[in-house]
Amino acid sequence: MRLTILGGGGFRVPLIHRALLRDPLAGHVVLHDTDPGRLAAIERVLAAQARGAAAAPRVTATTDLTAALTGADVVFSAIRVHGLAGRVLDERIAIAEGVLGQETVGAGGLSFGLRTVPVATGIARRIAAVAPRAWVVNFTNPAGLVTEAMAAHLGDRVIGICDSPAGLCRRFAPGDPAPDYAGLNHLGWLRAAGRSIPNEYLHYYEDPPGPARGPTRGEFLQEQQSQLYRRLADPHADPLSAWDGVRAERDATYFAAGEGSGGYEDIALALMRALTGGGPARLILNVRNAGTLPHLPADAVVEVSCTADTDGARPRPVTPLDAGQAALTAAVKASERAVLEAAATGSAAAARRAFAIHPLVASDAVAGRLLAAYRRAFPELAYLR
Repeated sequence: MRLTILGGGGFRVPLIHRALLRDPLAGHVVLHDTDPGRLAAIERVLAAQARGAAAAPRVTATTDLTAALTGADVVFSAIRVHGLAGRVLDERIAIAEGVLGQETVGAGGLSFGLRTVPVATGIARRIAAVAPRAWVVNFTNPAGLVTEAMAAHLGDRVIGICDSPAGLCRRFAPGDPAPDYAGLNHLGWLRAAGRSIPNEYLHYYEDPPGPARGPTRGEFLQEQQSQLYRRLADPHADPLSAWDGVRAERDATYFAAGEGSGGYEDIALALMRALTGGGPARLILNVRNAGTLPHLPADAVVEVSCTADTDGARPRPVTPLDAGQAALTAAVKASERAVLEAAATGSAAAARRAFAIHPLVASDAVAGRLLAAYRRAFPELAYLR
């Protein structure tokens, strides 16, 4: 089986490779990235990691998207448009306006989406042209929004994943083979033991943090990874120990940063196994709604408990959201759909509306200033007019 990883020079790619060493689902892994230096660095880590492994997949790398996709059975899409420098700008511009500065939630997530959706849409079109039978697993944030954009061209062959619901289930519903979970990406609830337990990202809505002190999460990661990739460029450095040390430091700071608990590579491989004939799996995934949450459009991508097999991923019945949960998810989905409209039409008015109607901005004046600042910061937003 041939697995293509878009964003193949990314920091977390060795986690996927490590999981494949334990569970050899793919005989050939193709790494694609637009940055040849990062590709070469991660190739060195994977080669070191594979030493002594009994069944390591063959790894090749390319900056040619069509070559990477041609012949793929499964595509993992984990791109980051404008890199970690973009995350820093997303955070700092939001903070300067007195609103939440976070990668996927609120203003930062909308900025991330506005520059990522056009790129993800182009990738989806290319996949449809050169690998129409491939299954696409989307890691790219904002995961629900990007999956919805790609689904317009790939239909149900694209499925989004996130590790935060699985972490919630491990803590509050251990051993439950069919957790009852529903909502949107980073905006969902687990129903267990008679309780409705919010995803950890809900705290941004319920108890927004005060002014940022010290470096933002993006600034921390940018500095950490800049140092790592410089070390990996040194032919005398031990690539695996360098990468592993940074990974341990990053993992130790997840909860302090309010991020997910890690382990997304295991979710990705469980989904890959189910899609390619390894037997059905029950997972929490980002898929088309299809009436599962009746207050949202049928083609909207939601994050819900699913059954996955060779026919794809289908939502399972879930406990209905209460009125407050439904209202919040409807507002956020309306904001996401305004981003999709802006990306499809180039409408700056739609982009401004996306910020204005989001519950964590909720101001047209602030929305206008945010959009103006993000347009100045990101050449990728030049399409807005």
